[in-house]
Amino acid sequence: MDIRSKWYWRVVTVVLILSLYIFVEAKKRDPPGTWVNSHDDKEAILERYKEHVHSLDNSGRHVWMEEYLFSCWETRVTFRDDGLPQSILVLRHVGLGPFRFTFTLEEYEDGCPWDCFEN
Repeated sequence: MDIRSKWYWRVVTVVLILSLYIFVEAKKRDPPGTWVNSHDDKEAILERYKEHVHSLDNSGRHVWMEEYLFSCWETRVTFRDDGLPQSILVLRHVGLGPFRFTFTLEEYEDGCPWDCFEN
């Protein structure tokens, strides 16, 4: 594709617009570290995520999804008997179809290091 071609500049323009859109959508999300606090119990976390799509997976983990055009945030939490989180997994999915990539942003098992989650 020649740099003087109209199609070249159309492709560059579309890529830049999509990149800007993805960046703006990502900024709408709370920054890492503000999703779960040390004093949060099951009720507080359920209240915080109430506006997002909520489900239970096969292992009994609570799963929340926040979907945007080309990206999706997924938070999975397993609770202990006392209502506090036992494990937390925060994923980000980017792309469409076969070009969808998943990144792990936070993952804590067997007792969460709460200082990482403090506001």
